[in-house]
Amino acid sequence: MRLYFVGNTAHGFVSANFLHPTPGASALCAYPPPASGTNWETLRASLRNLDDWADKGIEPPPSNYPSRSNGTLVALPQAAASFPMVPEVSFPSVYNSYQLLIFGPLFGSLGGILTIQPPLNGPNYVILLPKTDKDGIQLAGVQQIESRVPLGTSTGWNIRTPDHRGPNLCSLTGSYFPFATTKAERLANGDPRTSLQELYGSHAGFVNAVTAAASQLVNERFLLDVDAAADISAAQASTILQ
Repeated sequence: MRLYFVGNTAHGFVSANFLHPTPGASALCAYPPPASGTNWETLRASLRNLDDWADKGIEPPPSNYPSRSNGTLVALPQAAASFPMVPEVSFPSVYNSYQLLIFGPLFGSLGGILTIQPPLNGPNYVILLPKTDKDGIQLAGVQQIESRVPLGTSTGWNIRTPDHRGPNLCSLTGSYFPFATTKAERLANGDPRTSLQELYGSHAGFVNAVTAAASQLVNERFLLDVDAAADISAAQASTILQ
């Protein structure tokens, strides 16, 4: 069995390249959602790995997900503390919870007889969240192109506007907060995250970073050659730091 956590992205698979020319928009959500993403590329590569495992006995990459054992899966206060203080952005203060249902003494984890209907609400399951680095990139899980060569902070969460039951989570929508282009710009905005210029230096530096990350992902078998070539071409054709 393998378990992979694809973080730094909204729920679902979006067919688009990794570049975020402009953030999206949502009437319900407080923050702009991602305009594009590459989690579908991870899915394509993982399906190929599954086929090779079933047909040829070639084992897929090891499981990769946040864990309490290495400190990459933490409680809400720790997750909020690790997330950068992005201007005009608040980390979620609530999350979806789930209670253990009690169906009576004759019903256990393997089934049994339901003697209490409707069931009683038992204790809440423990909910833990992925920890991030100083730029808001999650530390564990499968890192895709947009989290290895980020142009901004992409999250798996968004919150509702005050008029739509905020601060509850905004369905399965993610958020996208672009990086400043220069250090002077981010300092003027009060943004602690690294700027594009500090990360890559120039357009050529950005393309080189994408090329290296794509090669790493192909070697790790989380990216197909055809998708790596498309990502590199998109980086070359972009106007990042030009």
